Amino acid sequence: MQNQVEILQDDQPLNPYTEIQILHDHTDLIKFLLPISENKFLSVSDDNTGIIWDVTTGLKLCTLVGHTRPITCASLMRPPVDDESREVEMSHYLLLTGSSDRTIRVWSTENGACLQIITEHNATTKAILSFPNNGLFCTGGQDLFLWNSDGRLLQTIKQEAEDVSDCPLADIKHMLAVCEDRFVVAAGSALEVYAIEAQIGQLGVTSFQMRRVKKLVPQHREAVMCLTRISDSYFASASLDGTVKVWNSHTLSTSRQLNHINEYEKNGFPWCVQHLIPLDTKHLCITIGSGLAVFDIVTGDCLWKKAHAHFSKITFISIINDGRFLATCSEDGTIRLWGVDQRIRGGSEDGDNSAKDLSMHKFTDIVQASHQKHSKESRRLFRREESRPPLLCLQGECVAHSGAVQMILDFRHDGMASCGVDGLVILWKDGELENAKRSDLIREMLQAKNGLL
Repeated sequence: MQNQVEILQDDQPLNPYTEIQILHDHTDLIKFLLPISENKFLSVSDDNTGIIWDVTTGLKLCTLVGHTRPITCASLMRPPVDDESREVEMSHYLLLTGSSDRTIRVWSTENGACLQIITEHNATTKAILSFPNNGLFCTGGQDLFLWNSDGRLLQTIKQEAEDVSDCPLADIKHMLAVCEDRFVVAAGSALEVYAIEAQIGQLGVTSFQMRRVKKLVPQHREAVMCLTRISDSYFASASLDGTVKVWNSHTLSTSRQLNHINEYEKNGFPWCVQHLIPLDTKHLCITIGSGLAVFDIVTGDCLWKKAHAHFSKITFISIINDGRFLATCSEDGTIRLWGVDQRIRGGSEDGDNSAKDLSMHKFTDIVQASHQKHSKESRRLFRREESRPPLLCLQGECVAHSGAVQMILDFRHDGMASCGVDGLVILWKDGELENAKRSDLIREMLQAKNGLL
């Protein structure tokens, strides 16, 4: 496989991330990152803590200390307000964390103070989902729980063996809000849809409860690895065997099945889909082991595929830099940047358009244009990977982690953040932009000092 993985031979002129800042306050592997606002994010580690960072300066703002075992999940929650229609700044949201110490904690994102400890959860909390419209949140583990914004337990739904027949009593690991007050719960290979219903009592007091709507069939053959919302009408689920199912949010039926492999290998699951994201309302980008693919969810066609994008499995993908790149991070310790191939824009090496200008075109638009350009017959000819339109090509590689990279977050002009099993958070900065910021700062300082400039 090593001979099939593309290697950058130049000095990466299209890669803007030429400066890094290493944040090393954690003492164990970092599982994930959670955006809090435009310039703040949370890192969660197996050292039982979470740290809130300022992405602009790289400063540690506060540390969440209190859990006695690793934090397993986290979510932002809109704080209760008197006027539900009033906008609340993201920086004022509350932070919910679940842990294998069987507690849920509520934190302030302003100063990291622990505001509440919820102890009614009877096992490890593996998923948290908040509902901003009604001030409720759900947690999942062995069972499913519904809570109000004050941390009061409203309802518990216990799992039954028949709910996950192929993996009895598998824990709930993923939850996704799909439309209105409906949400999807993944436990093992099974998916179930629940609805939150409001009931007004005799005294005019509104109460809420969860109702099972439907178990989705046919279910996956192996455990569900991730869920993503595509639009108001569709969501997708991906599993360990490589299959991606697209579901209709209203009818709760299967719309498309992508990347289905009849004889998949259970040993190592080489086609495992660890992450998928919508490029728009019609296209999905999915990881397939160490490779990538872009699918049209309407026709089911694979529009682009790179069988070996990394040396090891891809763990996370994200659109970054205002759509300029598709970033992928992997167990091989690298982050790779994929951009629009200049050939698909009709450019050439000696043409008027430079490669740098061409790379600025958002590749999501290119996917749409490519789909419209090729007829069904011509798309059929591109089934073989080497015959497909180039679409995306490797334009940069970011190497600094010493182990698997778990996740990346995009902060537009402030660059991107990554975390890994090496216990590091790394901020990747646009060198030219950072130089311009420093120059502006020096100019302002000089102007403010006795009007020297």
